[in-house]
Amino acid sequence: MTIVVDSREQHPYQFPSDVSVEISALPIADYSVKGFENEIAVERKSLGDFLGSITQGRERFTKELRQFRSFRFAALMIETSWPDLLLGLYPQSRVHPSSVIGSLMAFVMKYSVVPILCGDHATGAILTERLL
Repeated sequence: MTIVVDSREQHPYQFPSDVSVEISALPIADYSVKGFENEIAVERKSLGDFLGSITQGRERFTKELRQFRSFRFAALMIETSWPDLLLGLYPQSRVHPSSVIGSLMAFVMKYSVVPILCGDHATGAILTERLL
């Protein structure tokens, strides 16, 4: 198996040396499996990116999420924890925790995307590798 990393990914995950990785422009998302780029997707978001995507970047983000409907599997890997989201522990944004959770749950229902709150970048890399 080869993990495909989108060439536009600004802070890519580092995978173990025994994992085959190919850098290529993906049609959607940040990570996929070679040969399944239009079926399997993992979209990585830092907490700040996610908050920006559900506020000022919402229109562009939901357009991207709509494309996931045709995928066999799509995940949204968010580099934060459930407690941080639920308690609003993100000083860089004033968005209310209820709005954040409501948006995330709406994405699950509307676009069949699986939210994975991985805590941090390193854990996100491990979970992405294991998912793919």
